[in-house]
Amino acid sequence: MIKLLKYIGYLLTAALLTLFTQIGGLIYLLLLPIVPLLTRSFSTRWKKHLLNIGIHFVSYLAIILLVLPPIARYFGRVPLPINSHAGIKPLNTFTWLCNRHYVRPQLIHILQTVSKQLRKQYPATIIAYMDANFPFKKGYPLWPHLSHNDGKKIDLAFLYKDATTQKYLPQTAKSLIGYGGCETPRKGEYNVAKICAQQGFWQYNILRRIYPKWLQKNIDIDVPRTRKMMQLFAFQPQVQVMYMEPYLKTRWGVNYAKIGFHGCQAVRHDDHLHVSVY
Repeated sequence: MIKLLKYIGYLLTAALLTLFTQIGGLIYLLLLPIVPLLTRSFSTRWKKHLLNIGIHFVSYLAIILLVLPPIARYFGRVPLPINSHAGIKPLNTFTWLCNRHYVRPQLIHILQTVSKQLRKQYPATIIAYMDANFPFKKGYPLWPHLSHNDGKKIDLAFLYKDATTQKYLPQTAKSLIGYGGCETPRKGEYNVAKICAQQGFWQYNILRRIYPKWLQKNIDIDVPRTRKMMQLFAFQPQVQVMYMEPYLKTRWGVNYAKIGFHGCQAVRHDDHLHVSVY
């Protein structure tokens, strides 16, 4: 019975790693028979556990940084820059650590073009990306997203400034993960979250409800800078569509045809910008 529970634990761990990283579960299962051989000389249980975790983590890190990119490139996807580009960086470590930063080459080219143009008017601006896609297989879901499955989608954080000093704050968002730190419709503005809730779409506002308010940063959106970023994306011929909340589109005056509404079946988009390319 104990052995059965142990195997169930292995499978559940592999399933969770696969859900969040695509290949983490496979790496975990491949290392299961190897790690005991490397730790058998240690008599203390806690040392074995510590070494076990260390071996898994270092092996995983080595594979995703050194082995995974060239294989993914063969299948048509490339990783977004982590530290190699001054104007494009991940919002947080979780994104690249979980292999959620892979896109098709044309999307990287668009990001580089927009970044270069944006930094001409607003020097030192950093486009902070959130979830993009996994490295392999068209149609493979990037949970919990509905459409990030073909290498052509990416979520970008809005650009922010200090609420007191009004100074631009690079590579940040209201929430630690980027999602859930939403703006709020003002009186008289079109409140999509309320309408979707009335229609029974309970998940639409879920991230705003569950993300702890005390963890949210006291920062404001840098509207002119964010508006300019959206304009530059809208002017890129290869950009197919961008998603954000309709009330923000009206409030900020970004009335471009490519900026649309994502539908009540998704979640709120007043904490980030979704960009999709052809």
